[in-house]
Amino acid sequence: MAMDSLVLENLLLDKIVSFWIELCPSKKNITTTKTMPYLRIPRSDAGQLHLLSTTLKTAASDATTGKKYLPADLLEKITTFLNDQPAATAGAAPTIGFANLLAQRATLEGDVTRETAESQLAEAALDTFISDYIVVLARRTRRMKHNVAVLDYHKLDHSGNVPVTSSREARRIVASQLIAGDAAAITAGFPAMVNPSAAELQTHLDAAVTEADDIIPADRALQDIIEKIRIARIPAAELVQEVIEELRHATRRNKPSTAREIMRSYGCAFETLPGEIPDSGDVATAAPLTPPTPDAL
Repeated sequence: MAMDSLVLENLLLDKIVSFWIELCPSKKNITTTKTMPYLRIPRSDAGQLHLLSTTLKTAASDATTGKKYLPADLLEKITTFLNDQPAATAGAAPTIGFANLLAQRATLEGDVTRETAESQLAEAALDTFISDYIVVLARRTRRMKHNVAVLDYHKLDHSGNVPVTSSREARRIVASQLIAGDAAAITAGFPAMVNPSAAELQTHLDAAVTEADDIIPADRALQDIIEKIRIARIPAAELVQEVIEELRHATRRNKPSTAREIMRSYGCAFETLPGEIPDSGDVATAAPLTPPTPDAL
């Protein structure tokens, strides 16, 4: 509820400023002012991690000089949330901290990307060998004037056309048919296929199947981490909101510029509205483009 009220407060302020400017066209170029620029509450996982980890570092540094802006219990909750925790009971799994969850997600995303790329290469190689096999077989049949029955053994039409293999399943089926067809043709008295051979085709089929299977465990591990991150986002947002509220309360008697600097040191970021002069470290929002007037055309 506290986070919703903060968002509504900022949205309402933006609407009021925009409405005032529209009512006073002559004042559109006048610099608007607020007590404090718009506080950008981090919504992304990386943004929340940055604020919470920066909060711990700054609080530890401030403690050495006797400054205290956040209560100890809040800092302890953040520390517990960010870091791995041992198993609560014997036989239970340890709890992975939020920071490690995000790090593992990045690693697993890389694993899935790598496995997918390797699978695509293997699929492309298999597709090439299927095409080469059929083209060579059809050409040999015409050149050597073999009976077209050899094509029947391979489940190919008598023109020797390369079937469409636009999916993994289609490639598996065609490759298996060609490999089985070579064995059947040899039994019927036809010479074995070479350059490429059925054995080479089998090697690439096995490689394509293996590489595709390697994606599954990597992707499942990634989905498991993503689900844990999804659950952790609720307490992450709550801790971020607690930090902001505590800092606002602790700095309420400071000058606005001083309060902002303190909050920035704890990982907060501010955004200025169009027309405002940003402080150092603020993110300025670009003013909307004004369409040209008929006189300017």
